[in-house]
Amino acid sequence: MVKTPLAIMWLGWGDAPERGSGVLRGAVMAGIREPRVRRLRGSFTAITASVVAVGLAVPAAAVTGGGPVDPDWVRQLVRIEVGEEKTCSGALVAPQWVLTAASCFTAAGGNDEVRTGAAPAGTTATVGRPDRSTADGYVRDVDWIVPHPDQDVALARLTLGVDIAPWRVAEAPATAGETLAISGFGRTESVWAPAELQAATVSASEVSAASFELSAPAESAGACDGDAGAPVTRSADGAVQIVGVLVGSAKNGCLVAPSDGDRSALAARADVLADWIDRNAVWFGADFANSYHSTDGDGDGRLDGIGGYNLADVNDQIVAVDYEGSGKLDHLLIYRPGSQKKYWVVKRRADGSFQQVFTNGDRGIGPVPTAGTVLLGDARDRVFAFDCHRTGKQDCIVVYRPGLVSGDSESGSYSVFERDPRGGYQRVFRHKLIRLNGAATQMMALDDHGATAGQHLVFYRPGSGLVTVRSWVYDNAAGSWGTGPDVYTTDSAGIAGFDLRQARDRMIAFDCHQSGRQDCLVAYRPGNVSTDAESSTYRVIDRASNGTYRSLFRHKLLRLASTADQLVAYDYDGSGRMDHLVFYRPDGGWVTILPGLRQAGGGWAPAPSFVYSNQGGGIGGYDMQDARDRLVAFDNDHRGSPTDLVAYRPGSRTAWVVGRRTEPGDPDVTVIRPAGADSIVENRTYPVDFHHEFTGTSGREDWGTDEAEAQNFELLAGDGGIIWVSCTEATTTGVSVIKVFPGLLNGELEVGERYLGVTAVCFKVLGPTGYVKVRIPNVHMVLGDGGSPGTGHDVEATVVHVESGAQRTKLVEPDEAEQFGRTDVTCDEDHPDWPDNCRENLLELRVVG
Repeated sequence: MVKTPLAIMWLGWGDAPERGSGVLRGAVMAGIREPRVRRLRGSFTAITASVVAVGLAVPAAAVTGGGPVDPDWVRQLVRIEVGEEKTCSGALVAPQWVLTAASCFTAAGGNDEVRTGAAPAGTTATVGRPDRSTADGYVRDVDWIVPHPDQDVALARLTLGVDIAPWRVAEAPATAGETLAISGFGRTESVWAPAELQAATVSASEVSAASFELSAPAESAGACDGDAGAPVTRSADGAVQIVGVLVGSAKNGCLVAPSDGDRSALAARADVLADWIDRNAVWFGADFANSYHSTDGDGDGRLDGIGGYNLADVNDQIVAVDYEGSGKLDHLLIYRPGSQKKYWVVKRRADGSFQQVFTNGDRGIGPVPTAGTVLLGDARDRVFAFDCHRTGKQDCIVVYRPGLVSGDSESGSYSVFERDPRGGYQRVFRHKLIRLNGAATQMMALDDHGATAGQHLVFYRPGSGLVTVRSWVYDNAAGSWGTGPDVYTTDSAGIAGFDLRQARDRMIAFDCHQSGRQDCLVAYRPGNVSTDAESSTYRVIDRASNGTYRSLFRHKLLRLASTADQLVAYDYDGSGRMDHLVFYRPDGGWVTILPGLRQAGGGWAPAPSFVYSNQGGGIGGYDMQDARDRLVAFDNDHRGSPTDLVAYRPGSRTAWVVGRRTEPGDPDVTVIRPAGADSIVENRTYPVDFHHEFTGTSGREDWGTDEAEAQNFELLAGDGGIIWVSCTEATTTGVSVIKVFPGLLNGELEVGERYLGVTAVCFKVLGPTGYVKVRIPNVHMVLGDGGSPGTGHDVEATVVHVESGAQRTKLVEPDEAEQFGRTDVTCDEDHPDWPDNCRENLLELRVVG
């Protein structure tokens, strides 16, 4: 492979004396120093200007010698992480597909195999976030990989699409001498894992049938580890085109100063890949099909329901829940309120079948009340998923019993349940209130408008006009739960012009802003009545900036002409947004899916046409011909958003799961993509050579693995978020360095650098997260990096006992020191082998806060 320099670069451990040593106390006290100001080397202005000039302002990666770019230019750039194993770059070529390097996904075990199929576990893609210190853009799971049969190129499928316009793939190849741009998230001259995407200009040369070389115009631009898969781009008619995909580099200037040597890089030609991309960057087809339907598996002449739950009772209800706290509504809670007090939780297996993960033994839910019956013991009890922790995950449930009944203590109340570690749910909050006194009152969750997480509780009573939107408060530190003030309340006026005066009126939560938050309401009145202007209409309602609720859109629709018609919100296109409305008519077979459109000024309107409509034929083979039929939006494929629908018929033992299936691409392939010397996949191995700025007064230039071995400890791996530095590095903005003190015993070799009369190995935290894997022998203290009150980082230190092999982890707070080995209180000083009986080696430091 031709080598190329397109580097994208970013900008401890030792011996200690016995317990109580004054020297050690002095070292600890010396951890607080005056901050000093550092200057960035070089000027990014000219680099950025040249990138803009060639239309490469869109890509922004960690190119060594490059510079940061305006974030609005580079939202199509993608940072791919394969668990804690590898990091690569890529570019968005479709809302759900990233073009990157195949060698980023080689199988574990060292066989260098990449095959069409499921992505390695824990693979994620960060899209539209050129500055990783922000919360911009999207973080998506990657679920599918399609490697190219001949090139070190692959397509990675996002579980959910993103609202970012992809870059076009160039139709014409690069030409020799053409000025292009490179951009990526790899290493730079002095930074292992840059926080900001950077871009630089390069020149094309030696264009072949499938690839071309790139050369840096000066020693300052090249590609490094982490830039594999990064795009090479040009500007054409004011738009960015992908000309190539970086697959190799000479890695000149990666964590070291650039030299006069080879500064080339190799890129696969994008124009040659264009047809392959078109064939394989496929998404959902237009038609619905079932991935599951009830069968008679045991041969008893009856259908078996789903996951072992028979659905044989007309009172059976299904709700999608986030049972594992994953942020995905990918489990089904099935319950039978009434005398059987039953609820189960089931989930989908890899083969598409369903299995039970919990059953309550028909005992209801929550504690048995002093009067009346346990929750789920009454036919009017209902359940819905709820974000009780205000994390953005609906990992709790609310169970409520409308209608006050004398002698029933649970009537007119609701309870909030979180997951019980033993299985099922446990009650954390209960509230009895007048709003639930009426048997017609219904409850639902509504996302907190303007917040990134959290939900409100909505109470409404069809036929009366009563509506209350009540805030929910959760204090994680105090572990307290409860309701806050009412966001909106009325006893009789309805909401936003919808009077809620008919018993058939209903409301659902909906993502009308296409923000990923269901913070709008859809209120609807099914059934056409000539004397009622509101009949067979729906309204989209949101909360205005002044705090009131307003009607954004009102429409009379034939799909709501029957009193049987119902509505659910749904993610039709895999965007991660519940921004489509499903109208369905049980006993009629009608199913219609309507997309919504954002409008200027925060308005909303339906799209010009339906994306699905079947008048009488149901959906995905499910006929929808029974009055009992119901639809529930469900995350069947664990994507992070409900892109499927559960269709079920309580009392008939029938359930189907239907959805749009992904279209097929090329036949599956298996390829071998070895990582050669010019590979620029970031494999997280600690750098052999590492020149950075955090050298203090040490005079040391190199902080790589060879230098660590010379100080009798090992640097094994990491992600660049925490690195080995000098213990004399000055405190900056109140943050010092983490100091690891090894214990010198019986004349053994010193570990680390000399520091205030002892030895230590020190580390600096460079980001909000990070880890480093090491082997530092005989550690007995780790001191946090808080150089002044309220600064520093929480770090977990993991050690292994030398004799037993037992591992343990302690939290090291910024202003604290944690003891290990012979200085730990658990060490037996009376043991005949003391202090050897307590030896512990440090294995890992991990930033957790």
